[in-house]
Amino acid sequence: ADAKLIPGRVARTLVLNADDEHVVGAFERLVAGLREGTAAPEVVWFGLDATDERLAAHRAAGRRAAVLDGEVLTLVRGDEVTALVPVAEVPMTLGGAALYNVANALAACAAAAELGLEPDAIRAGLLAFASDPADNPGRLNRFDLGGATALVDFAHNPGGFAALFGAAPALSAERRLVLLGQSGDRDLESSRAMARQCAEAGFDLVVIKELTEHLRGREPGEVPAELEAALREAGLTEDRFVHAESELASVRLALEWARPGDLLVLLTHDKRDEVLALVSGLAATGWTPGMPVPESIEPGAPAEPGHPEGASA
Repeated sequence: ADAKLIPGRVARTLVLNADDEHVVGAFERLVAGLREGTAAPEVVWFGLDATDERLAAHRAAGRRAAVLDGEVLTLVRGDEVTALVPVAEVPMTLGGAALYNVANALAACAAAAELGLEPDAIRAGLLAFASDPADNPGRLNRFDLGGATALVDFAHNPGGFAALFGAAPALSAERRLVLLGQSGDRDLESSRAMARQCAEAGFDLVVIKELTEHLRGREPGEVPAELEAALREAGLTEDRFVHAESELASVRLALEWARPGDLLVLLTHDKRDEVLALVSGLAATGWTPGMPVPESIEPGAPAEPGHPEGASA
């Protein structure tokens, strides 16, 4: 947080997260460390709780903030209130379930207002910005695959997992699958925490993948073995996890496992573009669970008919 606030030494205005104590503490240290006579930057706080004491005191002083007021993204300045849009209408929030993207939207609202955009323009931007590969590749990209739902995301640490897994229950599913992998240079406790989170989230199947382009000094199979050990320690039985030799192989395994009504949480890292091309291509060509998963897809090509019994689990 201190490193991120280095620009605050020269910035006139900062947009900061009132819900994050690390950010709050870093800002307080920044102000305390300013040279005598140097004015502190103005702060526009944003937060999910409009009744928060820090935000309330900020508003009482006539200062600006962006808050979630009930179910509405709102700009405030003292007693002046500008309602922007109901959070459920903002596509990237999954109907408000993805709280981290609600916070991101508030930050964007505050920054846009500081740059002089009118409320109507901010509102239009929130409504038009889609959670898809065109607007936000690899970030909460949702695809309908013949009744199964695929969610492609870049979450790669315990914080990202907690945020994403908190939003996933908003998507109803008969069964749930997640891909789990880690770069070779990450600390072991972080990897163990991610494995525990997958186990505690209740996924029906965890696909442990080798990140072939992110071995970073480790031997092939070494990190997956650590992840498997952590899953076992968390109580996952052998019928609830499998291994895949690469990220693309893990995605293909997930697609072959899928049935209508399933949720596939496809966490992608070293093959994001290829994964998005495959999944979006399947969605565009009418692929459904049980059909063969092609090696590649030509734009506009129809999906091949599959076997009526569906994919093997």
